[in-house]
This record gives sequence, structure tokens and C-alpha cells, in this order.
Amino acid sequence: MQRETRYCLAALAPIAALMLWYSQTHAFSWDESYHLLAAQLIAHGKRPYLDFCFPQPPLNAYWNALWMKVAGESWRVVHAVAALMVCGAVWLISGAGRRPAPSEKGTALSILALTGLNVLIVQWGLIGQAYAFALFAIVVAFRLALRAVESDAPKFAALAGLAAGCGACATLLTAPVGIVLLVWIFLYNQHGNRWEKAGALVLGEACAFLPLLWLFLQNPRATFFNVVQYELLYRQVEWEGAYAHDFKIWISWLDSSHGVIIAVLAVAGLAWVKYRSGWTRTERAEVYLAAWLAGALMLHISQAHPTFAQYYMLAVPFLAVLAGAAIYALRTDWAVIALAIFMAVGLAKTISEENAYTWRDFDPIAKRVDEIAPRNAPILADEQIYFLTHRTPPEGMELNDSHKMDLDAAQMRALHLVSEAEIERRIRAREFALVESCGEYEDFDDDAAASYPHKEKVGHCTIYW
Repeated sequence: MQRETRYCLAALAPIAALMLWYSQTHAFSWDESYHLLAAQLIAHGKRPYLDFCFPQPPLNAYWNALWMKVAGESWRVVHAVAALMVCGAVWLISGAGRRPAPSEKGTALSILALTGLNVLIVQWGLIGQAYAFALFAIVVAFRLALRAVESDAPKFAALAGLAAGCGACATLLTAPVGIVLLVWIFLYNQHGNRWEKAGALVLGEACAFLPLLWLFLQNPRATFFNVVQYELLYRQVEWEGAYAHDFKIWISWLDSSHGVIIAVLAVAGLAWVKYRSGWTRTERAEVYLAAWLAGALMLHISQAHPTFAQYYMLAVPFLAVLAGAAIYALRTDWAVIALAIFMAVGLAKTISEENAYTWRDFDPIAKRVDEIAPRNAPILADEQIYFLTHRTPPEGMELNDSHKMDLDAAQMRALHLVSEAEIERRIRAREFALVESCGEYEDFDDDAAASYPHKEKVGHCTIYW
């Protein structure tokens, strides 16, 4: 085993321990609840789009459902798997610094530190949303693409396409990856037929979308709405100032020490490779691929409306490769040590200052809901409560945002949505055994307070019954 590989393994061990610890104690996102609820419903035999509204590509939900079937319907299981996938991505991307051509002591370690200790990756990569799955998939695709141009056979290109397609079938945020790999492999192919490899990559990526195609063939209208139409037309519903929000996100990296350091080093590394390295075209090509991927992902993510800072974590591994070239140019161990300390201190500071919800905050609320409402009685609750109590939401309420849609009644029924007026009617008629309110359903507090005689505050939420 090479010395650099041993150093990277030694450095990855505490990072992996940190991620597993954080995934079980701090990792939480309000939006991950509907991803976990969707996986739980799939584990119970329901189908996204066909049986309930789930405005995301399906692969990550099926992945989480698989682990729920294997190890139990717990957010802890999903978080642990996500942590391991992120660690896998960190290890694989650091391998770009251990390849023979532009290899130097400290390059791989710097890439590992920039990725594994990055605030966005630790905070958002360890939850139930598709970030971990997609991050792992696109890093695998990157490494396979590097192998594909060196091989005579097209199998590595096909596998790269499959990995890129899996990432896109988990979240459309990674959609440009397959296109970038296709162009790069075609331009920088070293051995074998480039046309065969291009065809193999396209075929491999298409195979990743077979689960989505299966759902589309069963209900084209519902599948198209969830995967395409919702993303284009309805994500910003009832969100005033969404464009101003996007602008703040675009410049938010300036407020992040991690964002500034990786941006500066990435630009410096790319400039050094192009103008000062003296590397061959083949050696530079690997860095250029990372630059293409980072640029395409950031441009694509910036077009999402609304966009969020955590989306940009998908570009971090490729920016780290560029930054690793800057560290390589310095050729000093002190630069690597200083960088690792800087990243670790920045991450520790962020974790110590966190004051957000965690999954443990919802345990007493879920327990009280179970004490009040009979097991099979319909309730109106946030997605976290449905998931923790293992209760199936009423038809059309699997997505809390469903009441924000403004479609005619027939379309709402066909797409498994329930209007705001219908929810208000059901509350006034006391069709729910209880109403739990702390997120989306705070909109219905007045109706619930007027309709139910009992009210109890549990943690940060309110229960009416």
C-alpha cells in the first residue's frame, strides 16, 4: 500500500467517526421528512406518483425503502447509510490525488480534508434526502470516466453513464453530469473507439431511468407532474421574494470561510494547471473534467428556483480536485496541515453554534399523538409525525405542501392532492382524530382551535383534539 494511501485511510477514520456521530445526533432537515415518509410508504407497498404525490425522482426513496426493509423504519438507519455513502464519496474523490500522473504527497490529503470536513457536506449529506446518494453516484461516475478514456473497452463508459444516471434519477440537481462526461470522454479518449464509448455511456445512463420509465408507463400524467411540472411551476408557490432569496444564496459563499477557501484554491489550482504546470494534455484533462463538472453543476443549481446553499455541496468534490492542484503546486506539508486545521476548526465552530431542530425533538410529540389518537384513526399531522408513529397519512396528505396547489378538483384527485378548502372543511367537521401543528399545518391553527375542545403544547408543536 502506498504511503499516501495509508495517510488518507488514517485521516478518513476520524472523519467517518465524526460523520456517523453527527448523523445520529445533529443531522436533520425539515424537508427530509417527506423523503423518509415516501420511503416508508414504498416499504409498505405504495408507489410514488401512482399512489401518492412525491415531487422528486424516485431512486433515493427506493434506496431508503430498501434499507428500511433490511434494518428497520428508522431515521437512524437512513442517516447511517448516508454517512457511509458520503465517506465513500470522500475516499473516491481523494483517489484523484493518488493517481500516478499529477500525484504528490499531500494532494490526496488536501482533497480529502476539503471534502470530508466541508460544512455543507457534513450538515446536509447525512440526512434522508438524496444528497448522499447523488454525491456518491457522481463521484463514482467521475472516477469511471477517468478509467474509460484509458481503456480499449467501452464498459467503463457504460458504467460511468449508469452512475451518472443514478445520480440524476435520485435528484435532478445532478442532471448535467452525464452530458459533461459524454463530451469529455469523446474529446479526451486515448484508446478504443470514442463513438462506441459515447454510445455505451448514453445506454448506461438510460438504464438508470428504467424505474422512472416503469412508473411513467403506468401513469404518464402523474409521473410527468411530479418529476417535471411541479419542479418548473409549483416549487415557488406562496413564496414571495423567491428571486431575492436566490440572489442571496448566490453570494452566500462569501459569508462562509469554507466557501471562500475552496473557491480561491480552486481558481488558483485551475490557473496553475493551465499556465504553469507543464503537464501533458492527458494529465491536464483530469483536472479539466473536474472543472467542467463543478462549473456545470453550479450553473445548473443556480437556475433552480428557488435554490438553496446546500445544493452546491454536489460541486464540492470537484472543486476540491481543483484546489488539490493548488496544494500540489506549493509542494509543502505545512500547506496541507494548515488547510486541514482550517477546515476542522471551521466545521467545529459551525457545529457548536447550531441551534436547530433534531429528530429527538419530535419523539415526545409522536408519543403524545399515539396516546391521544386511536391507531387506525385519521390524523392531520406533519410528515415527521406520520413517519415516527408509522401511520399512513390520509389520502392526498402525504405531501404537506399539497394544499398549496391551485388545480381543479378532478386534477387534485388524480394527482393525490387535497386543497386547502377541503382540509379546512375536514377540520371543522372533526374528521381527524387530532390535528398536530408545528410546520406546514400551522396555517390551520385557527380552524383547529375553533373546532376541537382540547389543546396541548408539546415541545414546539401544538396538538388539538
